[in-house]
Amino acid sequence: MNRRFVYDSGALLFREGEPADYVYLVIKGRVVLEKIMADAPLELGSITPGKVLGELALIGDQKRFCSARAAENTEVLRFKKSEVAQLIEQDTSTMDLFLQAMATRIQTLSVALKEIVT
Repeated sequence: MNRRFVYDSGALLFREGEPADYVYLVIKGRVVLEKIMADAPLELGSITPGKVLGELALIGDQKRFCSARAAENTEVLRFKKSEVAQLIEQDTSTMDLFLQAMATRIQTLSVALKEIVT
């Protein structure tokens, strides 16, 4: 199964509101997280090589909270939720990677939302 995907600069990896059924690991390039606010995209943060995005897909049947767009030519590894569960079963330290990614994402989103409100 091909897990490696290449996105040209400006291409969407996923769109806000879509089912969250994949988790991504950025190999090369940069991905920007965007939320549509008042008909304009608001940048919530960016994901660089070695970092995970879409990790909220691991929690229940979620919809995407925001969109992810390649800020430059980007290469990722894409995993189905079930594949991640198998990886965690094989090596429990994998769970640390995803928990750390979730904690970082929550902090980043909290800062971005505070800036919007104030």
